Amino acid sequence: MCHAGPPGRPRDLAALRSSGLLYEAAAARPDRANLDDVRRGQFEGLRDIVRKEAVRRPDLGGPGLHPTAGACAVGARKFLVDYNVYFDSADVTMVRAIAVRFVLRLAVSKV
Repeated sequence: MCHAGPPGRPRDLAALRSSGLLYEAAAARPDRANLDDVRRGQFEGLRDIVRKEAVRRPDLGGPGLHPTAGACAVGARKFLVDYNVYFDSADVTMVRAIAVRFVLRLAVSKV
């Protein structure tokens, strides 16, 4: 059940014309445990891959992805606070250096 809608009126993925991929402890298969593996290809790549490779098709809903929304990743895992930061640079060394400094600052602030 996907609770996307007014309170008290949940709608399932089929009603939303979307699909779902299960990961972590909710994974239906061992190869879906890692979210990075589930998301591999990102939206554009995954949209094409699910048409060609049955093993990559969503676990819930239809066999394809929604044309603009993609699919919902549904997992059961320990508590996590996460966010994405986008860099306008192809310099991986610079981005990793910034990430290391950020992680070190978090570690120091907890002491």
